[in-house]
Amino acid sequence: MPQPSSNVVQMPAPVTPVRRKGRLKLTDANVKNLPLQGADSVFGPHEKLPALYYDTEVRGFFVLCHRTSKSFYCQHDIAGRSVMVNLGRADTITVKDARKLAMAAIVQMKNGINPNDEKQQRKLQGLIDAETDAFTFRDALNAHLYERKRERSAKTIHNYLNIAETHLADLMDKPMTWLGANQHLIEALHDRVTRRGWDRTKKAGRGRRATCGPAPYSANGAVRLFRAVYKHARVKKSHLKLPEFQPIELNPEHAKDSALSLEQLPVWYDAVMKLPNPIRRDFQLFTLFTGNRSTATSEMMWKDVDLTGAVNGVPSVFVPTPKGGASKAFYVPLSDFLVDLLKARRACKMTNAAFPDSPWVFPAIDSDSQHIEEPTEKRHDLLKHFSPHALRHSYITFAQFAGVNLTDIAFLANQRPKSITVAYMRALLGPLRERQQTITAYIQDHLAK
Repeated sequence: MPQPSSNVVQMPAPVTPVRRKGRLKLTDANVKNLPLQGADSVFGPHEKLPALYYDTEVRGFFVLCHRTSKSFYCQHDIAGRSVMVNLGRADTITVKDARKLAMAAIVQMKNGINPNDEKQQRKLQGLIDAETDAFTFRDALNAHLYERKRERSAKTIHNYLNIAETHLADLMDKPMTWLGANQHLIEALHDRVTRRGWDRTKKAGRGRRATCGPAPYSANGAVRLFRAVYKHARVKKSHLKLPEFQPIELNPEHAKDSALSLEQLPVWYDAVMKLPNPIRRDFQLFTLFTGNRSTATSEMMWKDVDLTGAVNGVPSVFVPTPKGGASKAFYVPLSDFLVDLLKARRACKMTNAAFPDSPWVFPAIDSDSQHIEEPTEKRHDLLKHFSPHALRHSYITFAQFAGVNLTDIAFLANQRPKSITVAYMRALLGPLRERQQTITAYIQDHLAK
């Protein structure tokens, strides 16, 4: 980040005093990386005052970093009185467009016209409307995902982008105002994907099918993403006056994976124990005995595994970025069986020979990430029917059979409310480990029956 100029400017009177002021070339990347109010920066230590950064290209144009947002402003004197104009939030307007608005407003102020006056504000609104008329679905999607990055995992964001670039590709560069007036196209898209799947005509090569089969779940996913982006745009771009989103009847959805029954459990266990790869074998066991989601288990790292009980005296595994993002981080308390399983996993000579010093608990050769990415045993006649999600269902079912109450199951399976923080989870590790022991004992009792 550029260093501040020694020529520090003073904030105009109507605005709350600011600190950590300086000059830098305002670009979308620079503005995105600027710290919010109270964050550490090269301009000083923690502050409670907003931080202001003047543009090096347009005099009087600046960005003001508040506690939760960043906004563009321009400033100039009219008859010896400093006047400041709000140009918009940084998450709803680009630096390029904000700079254009600033230059137009400064010209008005140089001519003695205050853009904040109601009449002149309407004229300036014409420039804003010109920008928002070109506000496309792609712009709305990026704004929506930018805010959701704090509460969604990277995998979820990737899935959203994948849906947008496939099923919604033809809508990406359409203005939101146009889409709001032609919502029947979304229902038509839902119907088309439901019946014929994704149209791959442009990507299909010679001799390849241009379309997939029916994809009712993908159709639902496309509508859900569009609806979320559209509603977000209605709030953030209220001046667009987008009409309400018209409800679309989604396709019925059913659980794709069934849980293991108690009768199937011994057969499943016998098949798992015969797997030639000890890493994949332990992955299956860990998933059944914890109910952990497959991605969280695949991405487990040894640095997050505590087998000695350093956290409240309870052996556990910390999951820093589960489904829902970092705000849903939690601990998995480990029963004695799970502690022994992970100790054996760390000491496995075959694993250590193939993956020396690997940071992953469940490493893999055939993946770019160097850890297991496809955990379902698709080549096994029996195990292919029980994905990690089915094992998660099995864990929750067995926990209820074992007499564990639903609240504790929700904590163990990370289905807790957002209001319950990771610190609260840490305090509950002792009682939750007792429940984990109960569930483990119940499953072990039925493995040989």
